[in-house]
Amino acid sequence: MGKGNGKARRASHRLAGPAHRHALPGPPKLSFSPGDSGPKTGLLPDPYFSATKLEWLFSHDQGLRRRAEKGEIFAGTVDSWLLFALCGVHATDPTNASRTLLFHLRDLSWDQSLCELFDIPKNVLPDVRPSLSLFGHTKRELLGAEIPVAGVLGDQQAALFGQGCLHEGEGKVTWGTGAFLLVNTGGKPVPPPEGILATVAYSRDSEAFYALEGSAFIAGAAIQWLRDSLGLIKSASETDELAQSLPENEGVYFVPALVGLGAPHWDPYARGTILGLTRGTTRAHLARAALEAIAYQTYDLLRAMEGALGKKLSGPLWKLLPTRPTIFFGLWRGRWGKSFRNCG
Repeated sequence: MGKGNGKARRASHRLAGPAHRHALPGPPKLSFSPGDSGPKTGLLPDPYFSATKLEWLFSHDQGLRRRAEKGEIFAGTVDSWLLFALCGVHATDPTNASRTLLFHLRDLSWDQSLCELFDIPKNVLPDVRPSLSLFGHTKRELLGAEIPVAGVLGDQQAALFGQGCLHEGEGKVTWGTGAFLLVNTGGKPVPPPEGILATVAYSRDSEAFYALEGSAFIAGAAIQWLRDSLGLIKSASETDELAQSLPENEGVYFVPALVGLGAPHWDPYARGTILGLTRGTTRAHLARAALEAIAYQTYDLLRAMEGALGKKLSGPLWKLLPTRPTIFFGLWRGRWGKSFRNCG
């Protein structure tokens, strides 16, 4: 789905119509087992996805549920809210729908049994249309013209598509707020192994293409944390110079579980840890540890993906934020013998 701020660490829901805004107590509950949803959705039961949030909303606000059952409100991912605001249509595409824990990958439709499992009224969910299709036209009063909206994709699927990974076996890894490795698996979903997700890559007419995905929640966000929360650097580009000022990491390691851990661990309760601190530890050690943590997490994703596909991935496309740290790619080439082809 459009993963929001990185991108949106927690999938956002938007309600069309006046929404109740009072605080609701208690955390979301996981009232199901992995076997209930995985084979259909390609996902793991994790609060990263939408269904548990909607379950919690409707179970804690009966007024909201009554309005949903009457058809007075809609619920969906960010793209569906944008379409509703721009075009007045409540719709989405399979790449976003496949990030909700409610969508059947093979049938390309909302799964009635999963809606019942999470006790979510199916009528609140958007109409699912092919990714590459006409969704509607923008309202004239908004932009001065009725502009066609002829394509919708989730952010990482859009990166896979935009970087030309249109054939089976082609993949990309992008580093931004998080790190996301996707590999095109062709015209049928591949059963994902533990820790890896299956998703729709894109669809057109009645044809769908699929991908496997590994997601690490914190990559560039670790550098942002050094800058904005700890004040150790003024700009992201400083981290590489600081890291290279050390001959090695001197035993300092950073596990950036600042919002839990994503693939291949999927532990929402994990918390960040810095190991190996001494009185000699400086900001250079923390900068290096943060950069190395991004590399280690990405290697975990790549290793899990190779295990899933049963073959080595050589030189997947990559795209990075403006800073390209030497330490990061040094680890890849020197320790693991891996390389990437730059796509921008």
